[in-house]
Amino acid sequence: MNRYLNLLDFTIHSFFRRKGKNISFLLLFSYLVFLFTSVLLLTGAIKKEAQRGVNALPDIIIQKLTAGRQVPIPVLYEKKLNDIFGIQRIEPRIWGYYFDSPTQANYTIIGYDSHKTWDKELGLIVNPGEKGANLEKGEAILGVGVAKAKHLKPGKQFGLHTPDFRSRSFDVVALFKAATNLHTYDVILLSTKDTRAILGVEEGFATDLGVYVYNKNETTTIAKKITKLLPGIRVVVKNQLARTYDTVYSWKSGIILLALVSCLLAFAMMVWDKASGLSAEEKREIGILKATGWDTSDILIMKFWEGLAISLPSFMLGLITSYIYTFFLGAPLLKHLIIGWSVLYPPFNITPSVDFNQLLVLFSLTVIPYIISTIIPSWKAAVIDPDTVIRGV
Repeated sequence: MNRYLNLLDFTIHSFFRRKGKNISFLLLFSYLVFLFTSVLLLTGAIKKEAQRGVNALPDIIIQKLTAGRQVPIPVLYEKKLNDIFGIQRIEPRIWGYYFDSPTQANYTIIGYDSHKTWDKELGLIVNPGEKGANLEKGEAILGVGVAKAKHLKPGKQFGLHTPDFRSRSFDVVALFKAATNLHTYDVILLSTKDTRAILGVEEGFATDLGVYVYNKNETTTIAKKITKLLPGIRVVVKNQLARTYDTVYSWKSGIILLALVSCLLAFAMMVWDKASGLSAEEKREIGILKATGWDTSDILIMKFWEGLAISLPSFMLGLITSYIYTFFLGAPLLKHLIIGWSVLYPPFNITPSVDFNQLLVLFSLTVIPYIISTIIPSWKAAVIDPDTVIRGV
């Protein structure tokens, strides 16, 4: 034990003898880990947030298309699907987008009359208990972004226009929780009748039909049966949406990581340069140690500690700073690159999510190569005659 402690003590003193060079490399190493880890952490967290939103959707969504465009679907289609075994229930959904000229923003208007499944998932309303399960005519629940853009709060009124240019006023009865910003920031929740009036959806029609099934493993089979029963419709399975989100965010993060490849190449060149040989001073130091009785194994252990003393703290520093940057500071700038940008951008809190497999891969690509690049040239110098190394012949 004393032997290893002495080797460690010598390694620490050796580190501080070249502290300028080592600290510079430590900071560069940490910055590289910080960049890559931030992208990986943010992408993983956003995927989980998106998955939460997908989980709140119906198992199957049925849409009617005309000339390649989505149009309102007849509610009577619901009766045609009752004979399909495995369907738990079918919910006609009224929702759509509304462009607000004063704020130059698009809002999502959703019709809501009963306690929907997604309400249970998101735990939405700030003041639960004050309202019943239904919204009355002329009442609205707003997302935080809508309230900020239109300077509204509970008790205030605001107006929306119908497709025939009539103005309708609504009382704000509640706001969504800020914790649900990713899903509700631009949402205006109205009663179904009010939503029909604002979006121009006639009675007997819905924006789409949400289908819930008993056995989730049979979702794809039931979706195929629906497609055969109702020609000319589009059937969207929840699993397809989940895969789409995963693909989109993976693609965006991949583009950013590709842009960071230049940093990784610069790091690889530094590692290669380090592995290609030692400086004259470092070779002379190894020669002196060999001449004073050090074994080759002692030198390799010392160099292992030296490589670990730089690479491991660098990796941990980069990891910790990226964690703080992503989950405490909200990943400014990087979040816009991955998620996107809009007039109503949701400032949501990112739930920490760490994929240890990805961190292990990053560890293998940074720490291990650096340690190897430190040991190999030291071994080459240690096996040469000390007198030759000291004289620099």
